[in-house]
Amino acid sequence: MQPRSVIVILGPTASGKSALGVALAKKFHGVVISADSRQVYRGMNIGTGKITKKEMSGVPHYLLDMASSRSQYSVARYVKDAARVIKKIPATTPIFLVQKIAPERITTIDLANRRRVERAIEIASSPTPPAGMPKLPPMRVVKIGLAVPRPELLKRIDQRVDARMKQGMVAEVARLHRQGVPWKKLNAFGLEYRFLSRYLQGQLTKAQAVTQLKSASHDFAKRQITWWKRDHEVVWVTKQNQAETAIKRWLRN
Repeated sequence: MQPRSVIVILGPTASGKSALGVALAKKFHGVVISADSRQVYRGMNIGTGKITKKEMSGVPHYLLDMASSRSQYSVARYVKDAARVIKKIPATTPIFLVQKIAPERITTIDLANRRRVERAIEIASSPTPPAGMPKLPPMRVVKIGLAVPRPELLKRIDQRVDARMKQGMVAEVARLHRQGVPWKKLNAFGLEYRFLSRYLQGQLTKAQAVTQLKSASHDFAKRQITWWKRDHEVVWVTKQNQAETAIKRWLRN
């Protein structure tokens, strides 16, 4: 069986992974599968930076809005859903896996454990996966990392927080809580939901929440960079044309 070509797009928060994934998928006539531990949940749009239909530019996207935000979406379910999707995609179609999974484990959302996801996918794509584990087609993988100079990255993070506040991120968090998502779970959904939950509970002023969110996001991005730099399989690029060159070379091999 011909192995599937999977191009993983990774990098720190606010580096532009979603846009690069779309651009590359259009260039190579591929599709995008999301590997975001929060974008699998319906109704979590602004705080997660979920890609819009317009931003998709006609490129098929999969594994978005898969579950209620009141439920837990596990690694096992992700692999099962990924297997179902990949089997429907023609074998010659490149798959761009936009990986926004946090580089640290969030215990209440086990899809956020990147190593666990990678290991689960590795097992599922082996010739003899364990009973109960969905079988994935064989895959060959290249990891493309999007690097952004640190000053520019921190500036983008601050601008993104300001933009999301204007888009209604506070209202989104309040709505999720009204719909039955406990504060504790919102706190575990990531920095945006954590600090705005504290604001909505009266623990912080809005200005304090925004300031602390920006600061925590800066620290998070630095940890992400440190984490990814340990992975020597990553091909780091700063521009789309560099990514295209790396992918063309990889596909030829």
